[in-house]
Amino acid sequence: TFGYPGRWLLYETLLTDNEEPPVYDRYKLDTINVVSYNICHCEGTDGKLNLQRTAEVINSFNPTIVALQEVDKHYSSRSNNEDQVKLLAEATGMYGKFGTAGSNCGNAILTKEKPLSSYTVIIGDRNMVVVELSNCVFAGIHVGLGINPRLKALAAIRSEAKKWEAAGKPFIVAGDLNDEGLDWEVEGVPGLLCDSLVKDFTFHSDRTTPTYYTGNFVIDHIISYDKIGGVKTLSYEVKQSDASDHYPI
Repeated sequence: TFGYPGRWLLYETLLTDNEEPPVYDRYKLDTINVVSYNICHCEGTDGKLNLQRTAEVINSFNPTIVALQEVDKHYSSRSNNEDQVKLLAEATGMYGKFGTAGSNCGNAILTKEKPLSSYTVIIGDRNMVVVELSNCVFAGIHVGLGINPRLKALAAIRSEAKKWEAAGKPFIVAGDLNDEGLDWEVEGVPGLLCDSLVKDFTFHSDRTTPTYYTGNFVIDHIISYDKIGGVKTLSYEVKQSDASDHYPI
């Protein structure tokens, strides 16, 4: 565990002592399915809690990597005190990593490949979960409301990108950025975060298709860091579902 001004990193090595990490091959071409989904603690627009329904939506993408937001871990008052990360990992056949800024609700990442390492970057009362895989680094984030949380998230995302630039591994970020569209919760200047990120990140989401079940809220995104490169969009989809108030992308 180590810290620096404004943020803390909680680091966890996930390989056992007798496992050798795979050698990074910058010339290896992989096709991966990246999903970002704010699952609203598995509560659908019908007001019903249904973790299996959420898992079915995730599985419908046949994903390689998934960034989940608003995931509960032993949050007894609304999600039956369940460890949703563990249960969703089991239901999807993936590895699960949970990150929180101290509450029972946070971000999670699911991966088909066993991560080499992972850590959580604390950003105010929110966080960003980062996992290192053999041929890329993936971060999941849920940005807080208001101008200051978005500026702090911008600094954290760029800092992590710079950190991995030297390693040369493609750096992908996905999550609920709470920044664009006509969302009344977006305080200040809508698009402030995305308009800043587009200067040195590629958006693999289209920035036009609404990702919320009602209204023109374009707030869920997938991006990658241009200075590392190595990521090309083959296709993009927003899948409508009543399993959450957000649509998975």
